[in-house]
Amino acid sequence: MDLSDIPVVYLDSRSALEWASQNGLSKGATIRTNAPSLLINPPSNFKVEEISLKTSDWVQRLMTQQGVLLTNIYETVKRLADDHVMGVMLASKIYTLTSWIGWASSLQPEDFHQKRLIVISPQKEIRGGGHSPFEALLKPNPQLTIHSHLVVFQSPPKLSRLYLSHPQ
Repeated sequence: MDLSDIPVVYLDSRSALEWASQNGLSKGATIRTNAPSLLINPPSNFKVEEISLKTSDWVQRLMTQQGVLLTNIYETVKRLADDHVMGVMLASKIYTLTSWIGWASSLQPEDFHQKRLIVISPQKEIRGGGHSPFEALLKPNPQLTIHSHLVVFQSPPKLSRLYLSHPQ
């Protein structure tokens, strides 16, 4: 796969960036991510943009107040309907909606018609993270490429041995 002509990549991990680099991603391409490993220690040969910084002021206020909003929704349903389960379900749906608003507002008009790449890790789906929301949001772009990148660990993390051993 030749990625040399893709100017913007959405990805979810450093290993996804390493895969893209090995497949010809141009140095100087823009990386849009929320991956802490890329935001804290950005690679010098790419422009790294935090996805949330692309949102408008009102969306940033919505996202920072999301916890208060969800708590108020839950408590109101619990108080009015005396229904814990309904409160949790409604708060969960509102969380999903507000998250999608945040992701959608971070997109730019050119994301819908210029070449874009999304590299996702299927491990996120296994851990319950689901697919990247950008898959659905950018689906109308005819120049969108989506690659699912399997992360292969060379050796198990040392901490996992602690969980595998049982005291006698």
